[in-house]
Parts: sequence; structure tokens; C-alpha cells
Amino acid sequence: MNKKMMFMAVAAVALMASCSGKKTAPNVSEADSANQADTTAAATVDLASVAGTYEGTLPAADCPGIKTVLTINADSTYELKQDYIDHPDGMIEYCIVHDNYGSKTDGSIKGVGGGVYARGIVKNCIVENNIAIAADGKKPGVGGGVCLDGGYLLNSIIRNNHCVADESNNTSTGGNNGGGVSIKTGYVVNCLVEGNKIGGTANNANYGGGIDCSMVTEPAGEEIVAHVINCTVVGNDATSGRGGGIGFGNKGSSEVVNCIVVDNVARPELTPAGSNVFLGPESTAEVTYTIWPESEGGVGNLNAEPQFVDGTYMLQSLSPAINAGNNEAIGDYDKDLAGKERVVNGTVDMGAYEYDGLPSSVESSFIESDEPVIEIQYFTLSGLRLEKPQSTGIYLIKKIYVSRRYEVSKMVFVYK
Repeated sequence: MNKKMMFMAVAAVALMASCSGKKTAPNVSEADSANQADTTAAATVDLASVAGTYEGTLPAADCPGIKTVLTINADSTYELKQDYIDHPDGMIEYCIVHDNYGSKTDGSIKGVGGGVYARGIVKNCIVENNIAIAADGKKPGVGGGVCLDGGYLLNSIIRNNHCVADESNNTSTGGNNGGGVSIKTGYVVNCLVEGNKIGGTANNANYGGGIDCSMVTEPAGEEIVAHVINCTVVGNDATSGRGGGIGFGNKGSSEVVNCIVVDNVARPELTPAGSNVFLGPESTAEVTYTIWPESEGGVGNLNAEPQFVDGTYMLQSLSPAINAGNNEAIGDYDKDLAGKERVVNGTVDMGAYEYDGLPSSVESSFIESDEPVIEIQYFTLSGLRLEKPQSTGIYLIKKIYVSRRYEVSKMVFVYK
């Protein structure tokens, strides 16, 4: 059968398998790719019979078309490359990207971007449980969740991603970088980076359990090309390397500002110096206005407990992170991770969540009523209706009473 004729049907299966959530097509600019294995696709299509490379141009609403190349491997992995013709930035929005591998299972290539390899925009997404290099791969893995190569990662949750699947079998001598995110160039803004791990053989060339900036493409001048702004980086693991939260190596051209980087771990012999942030002796990266327990000064940095609300990473009313950031850093990013106004009292807070004085607990703020409730509806802060929240976060809850009167309240759901 002609491969171009088969292209549309096979591509549709691959795209649907890789993303769930709002039906927004994953627009990826200039050869953005995601190499992903998905059992859903394998269950519905005999991939061995359609293995090969398929090329075509898909229609698009705001550009001449999407030049698309889909390579399907007989081992159930695939590589998807899309180029939005005459369109500078593609976008993935309101998606959950989960349980993917970023390389061939034979380990013949370095795994880059287990969930997403981005040169466009990734916004309002959850990227979780992805792996940059497959189980029998012995090459390094880069960006277990996201590899950012000139793009934007905005208002997203990056959690429980790994650089390698089988640590005992990964014998690479270094270069497992960014369990959650690896930045070559680009912006990570208003994100929660939690529970990610680099793994692999322990050595000093592995960086960044949460975020890696050791692979930054440094310009000729002093331009900052890797930006981490208003992020909460917590509970990440670099016990095989350096920088449990964020690792820079000896690279510069990077900035971390208005962040909270706590409760991360690194190689025991490097603790506490590299537990949360590791700056190599030659690094010129800038870390400012950040809660960072090992901090020894620096503009606006604090060595303090952030005082999170129990079960969440939102701020208690007496948190030292409130009104402690730098407004100049936030630019046009006017919403926090929960969709609230980014600046409430004149000065931006540190971390992914802005404190606004509203109830921040698992308790409902509904007014007590004896009237029977006939229906409860759940919505995201952006207005997307859900059957029921499936992950920790802030949601809008609408109670409809028997009289058809209704109340809407903001509530925090905590899943452990």
C-alpha cells in the first residue's frame, strides 16, 4: 500500500495515543519531535505491518500547512516531526503527556525528551511518568519529561519523570541530565517540577534531578538564554549526580529568579552543597530572589522554609516567599500555575503559586446550607469541565441545589 495514502490514518492513531485532555493539536515548530511508545496504539494497529516512514502535509487553520514526518518502528515506538510552515511557534496546550519513552528500545541513540522535545510552546500541561532512555538503553538520557530547545514551558506540572528506566543496566559514564526538564535554550515559567530523577551510574557528569541547565547552548556574548522564573522545584532526585533541584555544571548564560528550590537530594558526598542547586566553580549562572536552603547570599535569595500549605505547594499566609520576588523578571506572565493573578499586593511572590488570601486548604469555602444538593460540577480554573479532579490542584466546584440556586467555590484537591 502506498505509504502516503496510509499516512493520515496511522498519524491519527499516534497523535491520539500521545496526548489526552483538551482537543488541541500538538503544534510543534521546526522539527520538534516526540519519540514515544504507547500501548494503546499497539493494541489497535499491527505496527509491524505498517513500520516505515510516512510523509505528508496536514491542513492547519493559521498557516499553509503542517509538514509532517512520522516514523513507525516495529518495536512499537515512533518518532513524529512536525514543521508548521511559515509559523514561528507551535503549541501544545491542555494536554497530559504521560508514560512515553524518548528513544529506541535498543538504546542505539541518546534519549532526548522522554515526554516532549519542544521548540515551540508547552502550556497548561501535565507531563508525567516519561523516560528519556528505554529500559535496555545504555546511552545517557536528557530531559526525562521535557527537553527545551528554544521554546517555552509555561504554567505546567512536570512530575515523576526519569532519565533512565533501568538504573542497574544504564552504564553511561555521564550525561544523564534533567530528570524533569533539560534546557538548551528557552523559558520555564510558573511551573511545578516535582518528584523527577536523573538516575544512571553515579558520577559528576549527571546534573539536575529537577531541571538541568548544564547543556545550555551558550551564545558568543553574555546573553541569558535559559530562564527559570517563578517555579517550585521540590522533591527531585540527583543521587547519581549533582544538583537535586537544579544543576548548572560550569555553564553560564542561565538565570533562576523568583523560585522555590527545596527538599531535593543529590549525591551524598555532595550534600548539602548540591542538594538543591549546584553551581560549578566556573559557572556564571545567576540565582536571585529564590528560596534555596544552601544559599550563601546573592541578590534577594533566602535561606528559609517556604511554609507550604499542607499537602500542596501553595503558600501559607506567613510564608517568607510572599512579596519577596522581583517584578522585572515576570514580564507578561500575568497568571500563576493556578490561573490566579501573578501579582496581588504590588510585589510578586516566589514560587509557582501566588498567595491571594483566599482559602488554601482541602476544606470547602461553601456557605453552609440545609437545602439538598442535586448536582456537583467540577471545573479547572480555565473553565474546562471535568468528571472529577484526578490530580492535586485548585479547582472550581459548582453546587446546584434543589431550588436551582447554585454556588461556586474554589477548592484544593489533594491526592497522595
